[in-house]
Amino acid sequence: QEKLEALSAQNVGHRSDEEAKATTAVEVAFDNMSAGLPKRPLRRVLAESTLAELGECAKRCEESLRKDLGPLWCSEVRRSAESALKAQLADVVRRTREASERLAELRRSGMEKAVQKQKERFQVLCKEALEASREN
Repeated sequence: QEKLEALSAQNVGHRSDEEAKATTAVEVAFDNMSAGLPKRPLRRVLAESTLAELGECAKRCEESLRKDLGPLWCSEVRRSAESALKAQLADVVRRTREASERLAELRRSGMEKAVQKQKERFQVLCKEALEASREN
């Protein structure tokens, strides 16, 4: 019985060590992905190819994490870490895509307003020219 308790305690210790290693590996993988992200706030709309590359980069980070977690014994710890990283990466890619889409919409609406202003200005000038020609 004592030997079983000792082994159980040792197993808990190993699990804690593996969880700590997995947490560190997730943080490193996420930091590597974050380093490649465009600076926020975005200054330009991202091309679809750039957004696709972010998705590919996320996949490479997941693959790298799997390799880093390979030596761990506990498959549950590995699965949990992989799941945590996948969720973090999906969130950051989604937020980057949404920020780019919001910027594109702001630019579109700004251009539409500028075009409308120019149309209004042109109409005023045409009206003034027409009135001036009637006076002469």
